[in-house]
Order: sequence, then structure tokens, then C-alpha cells
Amino acid sequence: MCEEHSKLFHAYQEAVALFSTTLNARQATLVTAPRDEYPRMTEYVEQARLASEDARAELNRHITAHGCRPHFGAATNSASS
Repeated sequence: MCEEHSKLFHAYQEAVALFSTTLNARQATLVTAPRDEYPRMTEYVEQARLASEDARAELNRHITAHGCRPHFGAATNSASS
């Protein structure tokens, strides 16, 4: 695995972790948050989701273009791409 692949893989992992954190935080606060906060919380989750999809796509493009072998369990699901 090349240095760029490693960098992209770690960026993808971080993006997925952020998405998971924002989603969990939104779910945990739905009961206690004021209703007018829902759209803002939902937007944060959506931004994190899109960032994780972008990071996955960038990693997959690199794997395809450079021929790097993906990590076990890496972002290679082409069904949603």
C-alpha cells in the first residue's frame, strides 16, 4: 500500500467516525432538544454523511487508478457508488 492510499484510508476512517458520532449525538438529543434545533442537527448529520461518501469515493478512485490493494473491509462497496 502506498502513502497516498494510507492517507486516504485514514481520512475515510475519520469521516465515517465523525458521521457516526454526529448521528449518535442527534439521536441521543432528539428527546431533549428543542424542536427548532432538529433541522440544524439533521444538516450536521447530512454534511458528515456526504463527507464520508466523498472520502470513500476518493479512496476508491485512488485504488482504481493506482492499483493499490484495499485494506480488508475498506470502502470498496460499489453498489452504492
